[in-house]
Amino acid sequence: MSSHSPAARASYAAVTCAVLATVAIHAWAAHRSWWSPPVELTGGTIQRGTLERLSGSRVRFVIVVDFSVNQALWDRGEVEVQYTGELPDTVCERAAVAIDGRVLGDHLEAVQLEGWPPARYDPCWRWRCLPLDEYERRCPRARTTPAFR
Repeated sequence: MSSHSPAARASYAAVTCAVLATVAIHAWAAHRSWWSPPVELTGGTIQRGTLERLSGSRVRFVIVVDFSVNQALWDRGEVEVQYTGELPDTVCERAAVAIDGRVLGDHLEAVQLEGWPPARYDPCWRWRCLPLDEYERRCPRARTTPAFR
């Protein structure tokens, strides 16, 4: 049997819980690395004129949300995306993208992103990342179709 009284054991338990809670709160406040929001799949089209390099390999752009597992992003309609890393060749303005990312405040922090072709055959798809004048030269229907502008 233990030689400590029930009141002493309760006191030790309370102190232990308080210390652990304090350590956990300080770790969270200082580092916040042990918890992060879940990664969610979102897809959409990069709006024209929004793709910009912020610093180093960090980029920012706005997408029109076509699908999302996050109802709040779906309801918003468009969302700012920030990504750190080398952009794949398939990602440019007017491109459809699939993004795995975390919602951080007012933007989506992309962990991974990928451009993909449209569901049906589009002969102009391979030129969509060229500058607009070159794109229009190679794909004449882009000059007359509002969806390509």
